[in-house]
Amino acid sequence: GEPEKAEQYLDAAIAQEPSNASFHRAKGQLYEKMDRPDSAIEAYEKTLELDPNDYVSIFNIGMIRIKVIEKRQDEVNNIQDNDLYNKEVKKLYERYAEVAPVFERAHEPNPSEIIIVETIKQIYFKIRNAKPEYMAKYEVYKAKQEAMEAGK
Repeated sequence: GEPEKAEQYLDAAIAQEPSNASFHRAKGQLYEKMDRPDSAIEAYEKTLELDPNDYVSIFNIGMIRIKVIEKRQDEVNNIQDNDLYNKEVKKLYERYAEVAPVFERAHEPNPSEIIIVETIKQIYFKIRNAKPEYMAKYEVYKAKQEAMEAGK
């Protein structure tokens, strides 16, 4: 199929120019389209070895991790036992807290990208009641987003 052909072309390009970060990023994006998240993360991490400020790769790693958490959240929402539900929700909060710094890292080299600010704000909104510092970070990113939307 087409994705396999694209993968072959990217492998050939990488063989000729192994230090070209954009080829590795393209491979990560291809793997995402092929629903191979682990391979995609691997390709993005290789991109970041070559270009540590590639915010697209950082952001994409974060989005893959968010999708995994959201899938688990759908499962947790169906738990009937209240104690087990609360325990699993706490684990979800921990996982969101672990992924938030990935997006903050993507924000550093590209502070004007509103989608990153909005994503960080949404993560901290979900976990804002778990710890006071999460509420504070939510407020910071909410203000940043509002300022960006106002064109300030």
